[in-house]
Amino acid sequence: MAIRQIAVVSTLEILTCKSLDISLEEKAWKPVGVTETFTSSDQTIGVFAEIQNVYNGASYQFRLYKPDGTFVYETDKETFDWGDYPPCVKAPSFVYYPIHTTVFGNASPGQWKVEVYADGQKAGEVYFEYK
Repeated sequence: MAIRQIAVVSTLEILTCKSLDISLEEKAWKPVGVTETFTSSDQTIGVFAEIQNVYNGASYQFRLYKPDGTFVYETDKETFDWGDYPPCVKAPSFVYYPIHTTVFGNASPGQWKVEVYADGQKAGEVYFEYK
């Protein structure tokens, strides 16, 4: 009797960048200005994640933490909606979360953390330095 493997939604890569290039010609997202260091002069801190085994109806979410570990906020859960595709069809996908530096205000400089959740389970995390 064969054992059926169930593919779990997980992250292949998570990185921080200055912005995102959405190419309609190539039908691809490309992070621009990949870096782990940001300052108050940056308008946006982008979090880019490549997620594998995504299925129609899968959800994802981001959570932001201060350098001391204090929870700051989380995004609403977003759901992959591929119309009539059955949930058994799995594919890689990309998600992007722009953090506008105005949320930092007079925030302490240091190493901040963003967690990526897929279907309610922590799928990965990335750190960035805010100066």
